[in-house]
Parts: sequence; structure tokens; C-alpha cells
Amino acid sequence: AEFFFIPLGALQTCIVPVISFNYAAKDQERCKAVLKESLIAGMALMFLGTLCFEFLPVQMLSTFSKDAQVIAIGTNGFHYIGVAFIPMVTSLIFPVYFQAIGSAVKSSILTVVRTMVLFVPLGYLFSRFGLQYFWLTFPVTEVLTTLVGFKFYRSQQA
Repeated sequence: AEFFFIPLGALQTCIVPVISFNYAAKDQERCKAVLKESLIAGMALMFLGTLCFEFLPVQMLSTFSKDAQVIAIGTNGFHYIGVAFIPMVTSLIFPVYFQAIGSAVKSSILTVVRTMVLFVPLGYLFSRFGLQYFWLTFPVTEVLTTLVGFKFYRSQQA
């Protein structure tokens, strides 16, 4: 997974000064364009990750373990986690965007919502119903965080 997150992290780091500069120059269209291009690039990258997690989980897991049970459990988990990669892009890019335009509160809220408000409680709740449900924590967290991010973005545009 880190193979895909490292370039996404680099993308996050690179867009901050570009968006900040254009925001300070009052070039809202350029800020929107950078955000859009970043989301597209991030989604393209994470789509490759999704494909790997969907179609190559055994090969990927076999690199770390030969235990059949670990591979079986991990393969199941990879399918859920891989699906979460696409919405994960927005839930990771939006906080950086808000940081770049000086909206630290929105950036912080999104980060806290993703990790502490959603992921941890949902992980605990879903785990009460079994491992199969626990895996849902990943896509549900990312989709809900993405929705909050879009809500913040739309309110920023108003």
C-alpha cells in the first residue's frame, strides 16, 4: 500500500505552495484547477493501487507471508481496502487544500473526522460483528470523509 501512498504524499506536499501562491494572488480559478488536477492524478494513481489490491492480493501478500490463513484473511481485506483507495484520495487531498488556503480549522476537522471520529469508532463497531464487517471500516470512513470534504469545499466557494 505504501507504494501508492508515497507518491500521493508527494502530490500533497507539492500542491501546498502552488495553491497558496495562487490563493494569495486571488486566482481562484488556478486554485480550482490545481485541486482538480491533483484529484485526477491522485485517483489515477490510486486506481492502479485498487487494481493491484483487487487482482494481485495473493502475490502481494505472499511477499510477506507464506501462511495460507494469513493470505486468505489478507486477500479478503485487500478487496475492501483497495475499494477505499479512490475516495481516500479526496479525504487526503482536501485537508491539504484547506491548509494551503489558510483554512486550518477545516483541514484539522477533516483529519480528526477521518481518524478519530470515523475510523476508530467504526472499526470498533464493525469489529463487534466480525472481521468481515471490520473491513468495511476502510471504505465507509473514506466515503464519509470525502462527503464532509466536498461539503467544506462547496461552503468555501459560496
